[in-house]
Amino acid sequence: MDQRVYGEGSPQLSIRLGNLGLILKDRGKYEEANEVLRQAVDASIASYGMNHENTALSINNLGALEQELGDLDSAVESYEKVRTIEHSLYGDDPARLATVNNNLGAVYREKKDYRRALQSFGAARVGFVSLYGERDARVAIVEHNMGRTQMDARNYAAAETAYRTAIAKLEALVPDDHPNLAVMRGNLGENLRRSARFEEAERDLLASYAILEAKLGAGHKRSHFVADCLAQLYEQLRRPDDAAHWHELATSP
Repeated sequence: MDQRVYGEGSPQLSIRLGNLGLILKDRGKYEEANEVLRQAVDASIASYGMNHENTALSINNLGALEQELGDLDSAVESYEKVRTIEHSLYGDDPARLATVNNNLGAVYREKKDYRRALQSFGAARVGFVSLYGERDARVAIVEHNMGRTQMDARNYAAAETAYRTAIAKLEALVPDDHPNLAVMRGNLGENLRRSARFEEAERDLLASYAILEAKLGAGHKRSHFVADCLAQLYEQLRRPDDAAHWHELATSP
């Protein structure tokens, strides 16, 4: 983008660069997106200074790209900058910090730093509850994220509690065949499989897959995940024909 059109310190420049970077990211043009989003950060700092909500938004967009690319250390650095900015603007208000804490929790989980992940998700939950109350989809999603973290850490009892809490909350808010609800049930099923509760796991995984296949398609990554869980389940149950069937579905285009 030609910076001469708007001027180096123009607010319009940082906004347009940010929008362009997100479009490039959505189109899978990650190298170009990375360059443009970094320019957006620089333009935001030039226009607003470091401690400004628009600068925090620009850095958050860059962090999301870094996370998607698997550059987790850079993503943590970006999200921590966002948290520092928002803390300087709003103090310890958990509502203002809820989104960035949720983002940080997701990155720390990917880094297998489960203690920090749970701390960040816990802080995000407090913030979302203060904004929206207990019966809200965003609260349910954070609780589900906490379940995933506990499952990854092999704390299966704690994971089950978190998953069931999140599912019960979301069931009251969305239709029974909502994809987000199916994802939660699929993860609960996987947690049950890892806990060697095979009959319960089979029920939840099959129900999850049926919805995900119908809503997202057999080739979607979420459908693939549940199909792979079912393949592993049937291997454990020594049902090779069923395992082969689900292995095939887990790699379907």
